[in-house]
Amino acid sequence: MEAKEWILFSLEPIAVTVAEGGDPFADPPKGTVKKEEPPPKPPLDPDQIFHDYPILGQTKVVVTPELKTVITTLDEAGRHWGGAVAMCFNPRHGIRVIKGGKTYDLVICYECMAADLYADEKWIGSIFFATEAGLLPRPAYLNGALMRAKVKLPDPPRH
Repeated sequence: MEAKEWILFSLEPIAVTVAEGGDPFADPPKGTVKKEEPPPKPPLDPDQIFHDYPILGQTKVVVTPELKTVITTLDEAGRHWGGAVAMCFNPRHGIRVIKGGKTYDLVICYECMAADLYADEKWIGSIFFATEAGLLPRPAYLNGALMRAKVKLPDPPRH
């Protein structure tokens, strides 16, 4: 039996540890005047985090042929991966599918062409995508579904 509904997530592409000021290189060099630090951010509720990334919004959607294209496109791009790996992971999208009592999550970074897979909260692997024009996965269907649900989208990547 196929899952008839998915939960789509719009994600802030900065992992919680970095977003909360965990950058060890943030201290200024000796001899500089340190600016007044902003007040610490309150800790995020675990329900506001999707595999280490803050959730900007989410929506439950009925699976359509267009949304199934997201998975088939990622699968096809993964099958044709040429071995290149980007040095980033800035996911802006997530998908949760509950099927047969198990939860499956996909955390997608279209910027660096990679995704992490989870089963019942346990990381089970990563997929890297081919970047040839004909195989290049795009977030259009996910963004469209999120926008129709009036879910805030993250800022696009800066290139």
